[in-house]
Amino acid sequence: MKLPTNLNAILQSFPSYDTLRKDYTAHGQLSECYEEIIQKLREYDTDIQRDLQRLVNRAVIKSPISAELHLLDKAYSLKVVSRVKSLESIYRKLCEGSITWENLPLDDTVGYRIICRFADECKELRSILDAEIQLPPFSLQSRYPRDENGDWIDKVPESGYRSCDFAFVYLRPEIGLSLEGELQLRTTLQHAWAEVSHDTFYKNTDFKKLPPYVAEGTNYMMHAVSDNLDAIDRHLAELRKIVVKGTKGEPPKGEN
Repeated sequence: MKLPTNLNAILQSFPSYDTLRKDYTAHGQLSECYEEIIQKLREYDTDIQRDLQRLVNRAVIKSPISAELHLLDKAYSLKVVSRVKSLESIYRKLCEGSITWENLPLDDTVGYRIICRFADECKELRSILDAEIQLPPFSLQSRYPRDENGDWIDKVPESGYRSCDFAFVYLRPEIGLSLEGELQLRTTLQHAWAEVSHDTFYKNTDFKKLPPYVAEGTNYMMHAVSDNLDAIDRHLAELRKIVVKGTKGEPPKGEN
């Protein structure tokens, strides 16, 4: 995608995050450029979301756990929802130096998310989606979090983040279109943890100014909360299995 030609000059004219914020509030030069990028992406957002939903629907048909869930709740379905990365988030990354103007638009500027009820459901669908998202009109670019061999890991060691993130390219050669995007797959509890930690800590520019013992203690507690929620996720999956067996008239192993 071609970027607005004046974006580089605008970014270089602001030496700090504070001056970027002031411009965004008072004049909005960068805001106008960013909105131009977003508008171009939104033109195809409906198409991407539609094709991702088709992909997810195919994955659900192949999922034994999804069949169990349909037995318990016939109205249950997985929906693909989209979100646009905020301009504030772009500002922060630019000022921190974690991205430069050449990186825009980011591959997750427009992202998509699926929220599952159960952890084992999430992992089963992850494996199915891994294969499905490599089929046209998508091309898989990377998986996150992963180990050195490229295999999935359950948690990011540095943060406690639990989610399955697919970076993809949406290809429509018949119209010369190639757009990058991100698909996240997580449980309801993983989503709750990510929402709280992202807005309260990750996006908090003052967090790095805290004394080391406070920052380390906070990270430790967030890891502990992530682990506790993961244990609850696993317990909920076990409870579902018990209910499914009872629904089918099969007593769980070891019980009368």
